[in-house]
Amino acid sequence: MEPIPIPNLDDIPPTYPVFKIDLAFYKLGWNNESDMVSLKGYKNPKGTEFYVLFIARKNGDENLNSLISMNLFIPNECSSDEALEFVNYVYNDLLPEYDLNVRSIRLLCQSAHKDLAISRFEEKFSGTLCQRPELVDHHLMVAPTAIKEDMLLPTGYTMHYLKAKHAEYITPFWASDIGIVGIDLDNPKQMNVFRQNIANDLNTKRSSFAIFHEDSDNPVAWIRSYPNGCIGSIHVVDSHRGKGLARALIRRITRHIYDACKTPPCANFHFDNKASINLFLSEGFEMQPFNYIRFFWNVNFDVKQLK
Repeated sequence: MEPIPIPNLDDIPPTYPVFKIDLAFYKLGWNNESDMVSLKGYKNPKGTEFYVLFIARKNGDENLNSLISMNLFIPNECSSDEALEFVNYVYNDLLPEYDLNVRSIRLLCQSAHKDLAISRFEEKFSGTLCQRPELVDHHLMVAPTAIKEDMLLPTGYTMHYLKAKHAEYITPFWASDIGIVGIDLDNPKQMNVFRQNIANDLNTKRSSFAIFHEDSDNPVAWIRSYPNGCIGSIHVVDSHRGKGLARALIRRITRHIYDACKTPPCANFHFDNKASINLFLSEGFEMQPFNYIRFFWNVNFDVKQLK
C-alpha cells in the first residue's frame, strides 16, 4: 500500500460524508481534549484509493493511545480481494500503533465489504481471554444540505444545552432505550461507569440539546452529538410525546452543527429502530451505503488482555 496525501476538508469526496464531519468536529475542538484524530490515505497498485480514520484518546503516560473509533472507507466498487488486502494492512500494520484498552470500538465501512471487515476483526480477537465481542449494527444517515428552520415549541417548553449535570437523570432512559450491550442495568457499579462516561462526554465543547417543561427541572426530551460526528440518542419522555419535541431537537442540533462545521451532520441508528429512522428520513436525512458496527466488551473486563 502506498501512502497518499490527505485532501483538504473541502476536497473530500461527497461519498465519504463522515470524513468531513469527523474532521470538522476535531478542528473545532468539540471533542474531549484528550481525543486525537488521525486520517490516512493509501493507494494500491491498481490505483484504488482507501482511507482510514482513527479516533484515539491519550492514555496517561503510556506510549500507546487508546483506540476509540476506526472508520474504514473502502469503495463499494472495488473487488473483494482489494478490500481484503486493505483490511489486512490496517489490522496488521496500523492497529499495533494503538492500545485497545477500551470497552468498545466502532468500525465504519461501506456495506458491500461489511462482512469481510467484521470477520477479519473478530479473527484478530479470537483465542483471547475475553468474551466474544458483541456486534451492534447501525444504519448511517446524512443530513440534507438544505437545513430546515427551527420549530416553535409548545407553550411551557424551552430548549437549552444538555449538560453534564443531566447525566444522572438521562442515563437510565438511554441505557434502557438502546439495550446497551455489556451493561447490566441492575448493576450499580456498571451503571455508575456508564453515567460518568456520559457526563464526561457532555462536558466537552460539543453541543447536545434538551427541552425542559416549566413544571420540571429535569429535561423531558434530549438529543446528543458524538465524537464521530454523528447525532443520536434522541429520547422524549412518554408523557411529553406527540408534541413535536423530537423534530424540534433534530432541526436545532442539525442547524447548530451545520452552521459551525459548514457540512451536514450524520446520524446512526440500530437497524431495528424504525421509528427514529423514519423520523429522520422525514426531516430530509438520507440513508448512506455504510454500516456502523460497534464491538462491545463487558465494562468490567480488562481489555488490555487482548494485546
